[in-house]
Amino acid sequence: MASTEADFLDAIDRDFSSRADFISYINSEVDLGKLDNKLSLIGSVSDHDRATFIDRLSNHFKLVNQSDDLLLLWASDERIPYYVHLEDNEFPIFFTAANKTDEIPDTLVEYLKKDRAMSRMWVGKREMERLRQQMVDEHRDLIIPQFTAKRSIHTDIPAKKRPEYDRTMRYWADDGLETYRHMKSRYGVLPTNIQFEVPGNFKFQITQDGVFTAIDGGVDNIASLIDQSTKRLRFVKQIINTSDYDENGTGFLEDVSLPYSKPWAIQLDDRPAKDDIRHFEGNVEASNLEFSVVHFDSYLDSRGFDAELMDKNNYGKTAVRTKEDAIRVYPREDTGIDQSFRIYNFVDDHIEADPEAVEVV
Repeated sequence: MASTEADFLDAIDRDFSSRADFISYINSEVDLGKLDNKLSLIGSVSDHDRATFIDRLSNHFKLVNQSDDLLLLWASDERIPYYVHLEDNEFPIFFTAANKTDEIPDTLVEYLKKDRAMSRMWVGKREMERLRQQMVDEHRDLIIPQFTAKRSIHTDIPAKKRPEYDRTMRYWADDGLETYRHMKSRYGVLPTNIQFEVPGNFKFQITQDGVFTAIDGGVDNIASLIDQSTKRLRFVKQIINTSDYDENGTGFLEDVSLPYSKPWAIQLDDRPAKDDIRHFEGNVEASNLEFSVVHFDSYLDSRGFDAELMDKNNYGKTAVRTKEDAIRVYPREDTGIDQSFRIYNFVDDHIEADPEAVEVV
């Protein structure tokens, strides 16, 4: 039996037929205003099977209780509670009322960084824009009371006014939807933090680091947006998993073994634009995707490049090379699934919108 302190949603001893049933329970029966902080949902991607995932959680969390697909956890010694729902083993969703500024980064984010078979469900700027468009299509009375939007001088998004400037804009007002449309058209910005509200119905926020927070209801809407991102990323994950790295691959010389890397690829409509190649290093360093460029060769005449990226968290390296109209991603020993998703998001944000992940045969 879980303690009242840990079971902040009073849910672990209840039966839920599905994740949708669990979401419905939160929406209709949980007083979110009584939580210590706002309820946040954080999507993740797992390369573990169910049993291994639960076992690995125990290295970072205390498993307080389990009921079918629902786990209740404490984060280390801080006793910061989390639920995780496992109806979709490949895309677990974490639920918490932990503080977004320090408690979530120091507990859940730290866990996801350390496990090579786990990834955050990153929300790139273009994906944020796709989710914004989905919300506008589904809710006629939608307002956006707050947003943050950015533009890189290297982006291919058209801007009518002074496109040669990096920009960050923060806006608070109930006319945020129309203001954002104006800012996007005039200044070529995309959202990195956005609030959605239908007055009297719901209000929630999405940040670029993948935290969805219910400010005043809207948990079902958040779950729907996470589902939308999951549908898009599921195929990408399948393709990423066709890649491989073998430290003891067969070499050309007898009794000599050399590392072997089988890549996966990101298919483009055409070879990368010359400006995308020129600004590759700057865009990587300016992004929130936690990479550094340790090697970069450009071939502007053939519109290609050869790069090596280093993960700022574990210092693992991943090679990224063009081949005609595709970008191949070569894993290394420390390349986990999170690095691969970050590279895909980088291409989506800076080189081509919604590119196709493809297997290299």
